Amino acid sequence: MYRYFADVDAIIEELRADAVRDITTTLATGVGRAMDAEPSAAMVIIVETLTGAFEKHDPVLRVATSTAEAEFGEAWAEVEEPLIPLARILPARLRPDLDERALDDLVFLTMGATANLCLRIALLRPATADRPALIATAARMLLAALDPA
Repeated sequence: MYRYFADVDAIIEELRADAVRDITTTLATGVGRAMDAEPSAAMVIIVETLTGAFEKHDPVLRVATSTAEAEFGEAWAEVEEPLIPLARILPARLRPDLDERALDDLVFLTMGATANLCLRIALLRPATADRPALIATAARMLLAALDPA
C-alpha cells in the first residue's frame, strides 16, 4: 500500500473517506426503510443499521477515533449532514407540537446520541453483552427523547 500513498496518514484518510461514504449510504438506506415503520420498530431499524455499519468499519473507526477526535467529528458531520432531512421525519411525526427551531434542536441531540450509542455498541460492547438487547435498549432510550412529557 505504501507505494500508492505518501504516508500512513494518507492511507488512514482514504480508508476514513471510504468508511464515511459507506456508512452514509448504509444509514440513508436504513432511514428509508424505517420511514414507514411504527416508531419503536423504526428506531430499532435505525440503531441496528448504524451499529452494523460501525461494526463493518470497526478497524477504521478505532484508528480515526484514537488518532484525531476533531477529524472524526468532521467525518461524522459529513455522514450526518445529508441525512438531516431524513432524520427529521420521525421526530416531526411524533412531535408535531414543535416549531422548526425546537425540532432542529431535538434532531441535533438525537443524531448525536444515536451515533454515540451505536459506536458504543459496535466498538465497546463486552463479549458477554446481548447485542440485540443493547440495540433494543438504545432504541427505547432514543424514542424516550422524542416523548413530549
